[in-house]
Amino acid sequence: MKARWLSVVLVSVGLSQPAFAQESSLEVARAAASSAPTDAQAQRNLGLALIEAGRFPEASAQMQKVVKLEKSSPASLYDVQRVSLAQGDYNAARRGCQEILKASPEDVMGHVCMARAYLVWRRSSRAVEHVDAAIARDPDNYEALLVDADTRRMEGALDAALTAYQKVVGKFPWSAEAYLGIAQIQALRNQSKQAEEALRKALLNKPNNPDVLLELGKVTTGTEAVGFLQRAVAARPTAVDAKLALATAQIRAGDAKSAEPMLRAIIAKDPKNVVAATELGAALVATGAYPEAEKLLRSSLERMPNDFDASFALAQLFEKTGKNEDAFTQYRNAADLKRDSAMPLLEAARLGLSLGRPQLAGALLDRALERAPKSAQAHALYGDVMVARGDKAGAKDHYQQALAGEGPVDRAHVQKALGSLK
Repeated sequence: MKARWLSVVLVSVGLSQPAFAQESSLEVARAAASSAPTDAQAQRNLGLALIEAGRFPEASAQMQKVVKLEKSSPASLYDVQRVSLAQGDYNAARRGCQEILKASPEDVMGHVCMARAYLVWRRSSRAVEHVDAAIARDPDNYEALLVDADTRRMEGALDAALTAYQKVVGKFPWSAEAYLGIAQIQALRNQSKQAEEALRKALLNKPNNPDVLLELGKVTTGTEAVGFLQRAVAARPTAVDAKLALATAQIRAGDAKSAEPMLRAIIAKDPKNVVAATELGAALVATGAYPEAEKLLRSSLERMPNDFDASFALAQLFEKTGKNEDAFTQYRNAADLKRDSAMPLLEAARLGLSLGRPQLAGALLDRALERAPKSAQAHALYGDVMVARGDKAGAKDHYQQALAGEGPVDRAHVQKALGSLK
């Protein structure tokens, strides 16, 4: 029997996708397994859902039921190793995979398993031999095709990996894993819109997959990002990375108060977590607790000097506490740390305008537009700079580019400013 991921739960339990989306993957799989105790696929689906939820001891016990029902088939033995693979335990996975190969050397799943183990160990070159062996034994096997694509991506062969993922999608349109792989490639290429499109396709097939929800939360903004990340945390409550991403999204959406308790809980369990300390510092800047915020942010920068988020949050703190020259310096430092981001330069330019320093603001915006030529915010601010300089024609040009630009912008302000220039 060919192993499949949880996507096929929809078919196994006969639910339509909208109904599936209303309940968690784990709840649906548990109900299906309970109603069909001798159905190996139903038991497998529950094991996969438990892995997704990060409930590894329970998942391991559940997969042993599959082994018993399928009389130790290679596919069922591989299902047991999925738990070790999900935990990143290379040694345990390798031992289990070697047992599959020893018992069934010609079966595809032993080679898939060994390839996965090497990917966990970050040895994609060692995985290739087993990927090739798996494809040779069953060229249409879902797991073999997927590990082939994952291996190519980890090797850095992005064009070949993209083609491999597209092959998986062509044969298995329900594969959220393949769409997630496509999104990861697009993200590496800074093609954020294409990455988001791929992730949304993945979500159609796995509405509660925590990995897909986490990545969607990272590429979206505002309340939508918060919503995706809340679902990611609910789907995998033990995932610290999802909690950190949620807290960050809440801060950026203007809800720092909700982020603070979660961040303090993370730090209480892991005092050395620099990312959590940085985000807590950013949250405290937003809520006005400046002394504690400054202590946290300076500590983060001591431990991780290239921490962009800490540098940027410290600049905001300086601005809010009236240390304007320090703020300009810190915004520049943050801009140097993340050269593909115009955000620190935009904030520094906004500060310059508020202080009646249009020349400085204009110089900062020149740098910002080098990084983001179509930034609506940058052009709107440059329009304000031109108004301050008395250049109505220049202001009109930048305001018009702002309305046609990319990203969020206060359109009402821009339109009002344009109207005043007539």
